[in-house]
Amino acid sequence: MTEVQCSRDGCDASRTGKCLEGFEPLPTCPFLVQSDLEEAEGERGEQTSLISLPSGDVLDEIEACGVTRREPTRVVVLAGPVASGKTTILTSLYTAFLEAPFANFVFSGSQTLVGFERRSHDLPENKRTPIKNTVEFLHLRVTPSLTQDFQTTSILLSDISGERFHSLRDSTEAVRRMPALRRADYFTVVMDGGKLSDPAQRHLVRNDIRMLVRSVWESGILDAACRIDLVISKWDLVLTSPDAEGVQVAIQETKESLNTILRGSVPLRVHEVAAYPRSRRLPFAHGLASLFSSWLERPPLPMRPVFYPSSLGSGNREITRFFHSEMSASGLNEVYDVRSV
Repeated sequence: MTEVQCSRDGCDASRTGKCLEGFEPLPTCPFLVQSDLEEAEGERGEQTSLISLPSGDVLDEIEACGVTRREPTRVVVLAGPVASGKTTILTSLYTAFLEAPFANFVFSGSQTLVGFERRSHDLPENKRTPIKNTVEFLHLRVTPSLTQDFQTTSILLSDISGERFHSLRDSTEAVRRMPALRRADYFTVVMDGGKLSDPAQRHLVRNDIRMLVRSVWESGILDAACRIDLVISKWDLVLTSPDAEGVQVAIQETKESLNTILRGSVPLRVHEVAAYPRSRRLPFAHGLASLFSSWLERPPLPMRPVFYPSSLGSGNREITRFFHSEMSASGLNEVYDVRSV
């Protein structure tokens, strides 16, 4: 559609279709200005129909849930005091996969490459993880490299800020207000090996870890199948410590105290890690291959269709008891992921 306008004062060609100077046909008038409305409208339409592309930065909890719905996923939550090495562990994993297959897995994609890059560029002096009310996740997708199983698995990695660590350590209520822990497959506690090597800080470091595990365990928020890992970071500083024997004693006492808290319900696994060692005695990402593969040692659970039955009210009602007994007897609760609405 074309609109005509005349530059001469008093000409009403746009309304009447007749030229003030008598030019016929109308488009031959030299004073006429034409505009293509369809082209202009098309340009406006292109501006209003922009496609929103992923930022590539960290995923929020809703976006992370989208990953768990689409494919087999492992959720790993790392917790530790300020500067204990959580973010360094995550960025060293990313760096390792940039070079070659790592821990017998091949990199198969990521939705958070920008998030990894942001954290990698802060090394070797990482900035602190910002304090936020929501949990953010980094994403990796990997495939086994030494088997015929080409099933890819996603891993969602989250490191809790050191400042938020203290609130979780001091309050089971704060733990319960962190729903991401309910979905965690692995709860990994990071203990600073550098501070553990310092006799003046050793007791405080051990006490922080013990109080955190107690708070999280007593909150009852972890799934029964969730594994708990204790990671001793900065292992190169432990090896070069003048009191290496005292450090080993402290680690053993920490393991015993944590096992007492867990009461044998969950096996505690201990990993010695030096993500970016300062000493040449240890290679880059020392101990990380074992830690990473332990997060994937269990085969992913098959994804089950979700079944949302209508609300049946109180569990004391006869119809509610009948429903659950029928689901159990028929085996449907093993086929469907039954969730209440």
